[in-house]
Amino acid sequence: PRPPAERSKREPPSARTTLQEEQQQDTRKRLLSAAAAVFAERSYAATSVEDIIRLAAVGRTSFYRHFDSKWAIASALCEQVMPQVWSLWQELAALGDPSAAEIANWLSRRVKLYHEHSIMFAVMKEAVAIEAEAMAAVTRTHDEVINVLAAGIPAFSLALGGSAISGEVKIRACLLLMQLDEFNYFLAVRGWDVDHKLATRLMAEQIRTFIDDVGVLKVVAARKRSPRAQRD
Repeated sequence: PRPPAERSKREPPSARTTLQEEQQQDTRKRLLSAAAAVFAERSYAATSVEDIIRLAAVGRTSFYRHFDSKWAIASALCEQVMPQVWSLWQELAALGDPSAAEIANWLSRRVKLYHEHSIMFAVMKEAVAIEAEAMAAVTRTHDEVINVLAAGIPAFSLALGGSAISGEVKIRACLLLMQLDEFNYFLAVRGWDVDHKLATRLMAEQIRTFIDDVGVLKVVAARKRSPRAQRD
């Protein structure tokens, strides 16, 4: 058998694995921190992978072990705030049939979130204009948002399924979400020089109008399907 001193020098495999995992996590954190700093200083478009690895003081191989592109690391940064984003969507859905005032209150909190993470949202906005993957990610997110809202707000549930008006409601919902993205971006990130309280009230009214308009569409569609309407 080996002497006790020799055995003590050898680390068990589990210890080596844990150390490697810690080193990998440290490298990933350094890359994310460096990316956030460079994006803030230079913008997404003007940043290269080389800029990120230089600031993080890691090798190119280490970067690609964690991320396969500049968009991948930008997306990972965005994911850090997504739990808060989804929590707000769930709060809106829980209101069921929100008044314009309730929606305005919700919007104010969403604008605050955008302001707190303005660099990240600016990166996303710029990436969407450049990267095909980013645009596809936004489209998927809008679909997921509609699903979340559909759980509580009937108007959004009509965007799902195969009813006669589902296609139109889905397009209306997506247009509304695009408008909402722009509203938050210009108000919180770009510092739009307008009366924020008034802008928030008007955006809230847009959302409430969508809910009301879809309700009207549902009634009209139901009348068209009624036996009496078919006879006439």
